[in-house]
Amino acid sequence: QAEDGIRDAQESRGLGDVYKEGYIGNSNPKTTNVILNNLKQLLNSDNENIKELAILGIGWITGNNPKETQPLIEEIVNELTKVLEDKKALIRKNAVKSLGWIAGNSPQVVKTILPKIEILANEDKDDSVRQTAKSTLQFVLENIKK
Repeated sequence: QAEDGIRDAQESRGLGDVYKEGYIGNSNPKTTNVILNNLKQLLNSDNENIKELAILGIGWITGNNPKETQPLIEEIVNELTKVLEDKKALIRKNAVKSLGWIAGNSPQVVKTILPKIEILANEDKDDSVRQTAKSTLQFVLENIKK
């Protein structure tokens, strides 16, 4: 029953709610982990727009708050790398962007992230995903904090 309640809550949320969570989470480090946990639940949404914004919100918050998000970083990276296999190109493309933002400020996850993005850069069936993956690889390699 709890899962049904969560699923109903996820699907009843609007795009504005997802956007606000990403903005609030990024502006207040004390709420970051709470907001990230809410956004992570939306990665399973059947609504593509909500899923897309949740992916971008997670990447933006995590990439801009590396210290605050450290307790969740491995879990976040694992969740986003699963999304790289989504059937929708736009979802994969946004997951690549988010992982790039995260890798730029969290060098401990680069070894996990880069090989997965490299596969998409070389093998994804969608040209826009391949191009985004290539530019993300370049961005991460040029901007990683050591």
